[in-house]
Amino acid sequence: MSPFGRHPDPSALAGPTRVVNFTDKPPTRIRTGDIVLLDLPDMDRRAAQAILRRQPAAIVNVAPMASGTLPAYGPQLLADANIVLVEAVGAELWRLAKDGRKATLDTTGALRYGNTLVATGRPVDPAQLAATYTTATHTLAATADQLGQGFATLLTDEAPLYIDGFGIPDTRVHLTGKKVIIVSDTPTAATQLKGLRNFIREYDPVIIGAGFGAQHVTNAGYQPDIILGDPTNLSETLLTSGAVLLIPATPQGDATGIDRVHDLAVAAMTFPAETSDPTDLAILFAHYHHAAVIVHVGDPLTVDTALRSTPTTVASTQLARLYAAHELVPAAAIIALYTVDKPLNLSWLYTLLGLLAVTATLLLLVALLGDGSPLANLTGTANQLGNQLRQLTNQGR
Repeated sequence: MSPFGRHPDPSALAGPTRVVNFTDKPPTRIRTGDIVLLDLPDMDRRAAQAILRRQPAAIVNVAPMASGTLPAYGPQLLADANIVLVEAVGAELWRLAKDGRKATLDTTGALRYGNTLVATGRPVDPAQLAATYTTATHTLAATADQLGQGFATLLTDEAPLYIDGFGIPDTRVHLTGKKVIIVSDTPTAATQLKGLRNFIREYDPVIIGAGFGAQHVTNAGYQPDIILGDPTNLSETLLTSGAVLLIPATPQGDATGIDRVHDLAVAAMTFPAETSDPTDLAILFAHYHHAAVIVHVGDPLTVDTALRSTPTTVASTQLARLYAAHELVPAAAIIALYTVDKPLNLSWLYTLLGLLAVTATLLLLVALLGDGSPLANLTGTANQLGNQLRQLTNQGR
């Protein structure tokens, strides 16, 4: 049965489009009858329940609702609630999508503003969702085995690095007991660095730019103390900025981009390891040199990203984070600590300061406008006020 069966007239499915950037926060902007536009593959049950509470008419997803990689139950939950689902419309959706604009969605999965075609996707068949869920369950078991094998292989091959720190370079930048920020190449780097400005101002941490993350550091107005990455991907300005340069190398010592550094007459050191991921190497480096806290500006390792990555990549990322588990914290956690959800009510303090200012002004006038010295004027005024107060008290009796 078509998921559009409850709308015999295609034009009946109409409503405002609502662009949703799905995060951990509930999507409170969705209203009843909205056509929700999002990019969220393999939606989990929590996300689906949050959307269902808002009672939209339809969901148009840039990505597949169920890719077959993860056995996520969210799409099935939405289908069971008779929410119209259209998937795989592609990123072209964002070119014409307008938040709040009235649109129609027909049985072929075409989204239109009036006569203008915005995007076309694939209507989701609830029966196919169930089959994809079963397939994903079997796929997950095979992927888990591969991840376990990749982890064991890398740990065995790189035991000298992870156990004894063999190959980790020493530099002129001292990290012992200091706060360290590692900035990866991520689209949210600018936002995260902005959220860390109070932390940076307070602690003056050592900043390590991992790969192109070094450019994000300079774009935010800071100077990286250490740059760790392939020099061929970095600008000449960064390479000659005075930061310590560390270049990933193979266990045999071969380093891509070392010739470019030599041509610029810039000193650099190699970091030999099986992995060339600059973030993983930066975490190992900071931990080995006894950093007190390592704040990571970048994308966290999640179950979703682990299952979508190669076993070798996941093993490297996982081992680095286990290696520095006691010191490593995500930037989001530090930002949350420095964020005040509700502004402090300081009106009472402003009122008190105003009263004190008025009192001080009156005392100054009394001291300066009398016939005697300032002290004599204040004393005389105080005596007069005391006498008047006693007279009022006696009259009251």
